[in-house]
This record gives sequence, structure tokens and C-alpha cells, in this order.
Amino acid sequence: MKKITIGSNSFLAIMDRELKALGLKPVYVWNVYFDTIKRKKEAGILLYSLDGHQIPFDAKLKDFLGILGFVNGQEPGEGSIPLHNILPKINDNLALAYIIEGMYRGNFSEVNIVEGKMDKEIEGFHLIHHYNIQAKDLEEKPYEISIFENSIISQE
Repeated sequence: MKKITIGSNSFLAIMDRELKALGLKPVYVWNVYFDTIKRKKEAGILLYSLDGHQIPFDAKLKDFLGILGFVNGQEPGEGSIPLHNILPKINDNLALAYIIEGMYRGNFSEVNIVEGKMDKEIEGFHLIHHYNIQAKDLEEKPYEISIFENSIISQE
């Protein structure tokens, strides 16, 4: 495990603070992947799992489970921008959700969230946490998180 410094005003840092305040332990990995939109190799921090959070889907679907971040109901860059590179603005709504690949059809933007609850169910989608950006979140300073190299996780 190694420490990496990111901006405290990034989506990832803000959500990391929120998740830890809820008693959850985010597990991050350094992920190298091929960006099909930019057609080149990229690297970024991936929220791999949440220790302390019950996975809401059948265990048989574990290999298809992912965690996605949303800003105002949309995946930034259609999922091609790492969460530590996303700098939200005041009043943006951030959300993290478990999704099941192949079931989730990209329709989270059609949902309204009232008092932390979605107004309708979406197949293959489970909201983990929702947060509205406030002015206090936008102060930029270094923020440190611990990450695993992706090769360590893949050997488990």
C-alpha cells in the first residue's frame, strides 16, 4: 500500500471524507486501463470496494459488480475521467452507486433523490451515498489517501 496526494476539492476526496464519516472504509487501487474514447492507455485511482458496507446484490453477481461516481446524475466523461480528476462546483450533487454490468442501463439521471432516497428503483443499481457540494468542500489543499497497486488486489 502507498499514499497518494490528491486535491481535497476533488470528487474522490470529498466522497472519501463522507464515506469515512459514515463509518465505511474505502479501498482504492491504482488502475491502468485502455480508454476507448481517447484510444490510449490511462491510469487513475479506482474505488475498488467499501469495507463495512453490505453489498446489496446476490453473491453470484460479484464478478459483475462495480462502483460508479456521478455528478448531477451523469458519469463524468461517460466514465472515462477518474474521480480524483473531477472538480465539482457548488451545489453539484455527487453520488456513488453499486452497479451490475449488463443490468444497469445508464438511467440514474432520470431519478430524483429526496432525503437520501431514490424516488424509483433502477435494475442493477444501488445508491451508496449522495452528497450536495457546499462552499466548504471547494477549498483546495493536499489530501492523502492510501491505495493498493492493482496487481496486489488481482492476486487475492
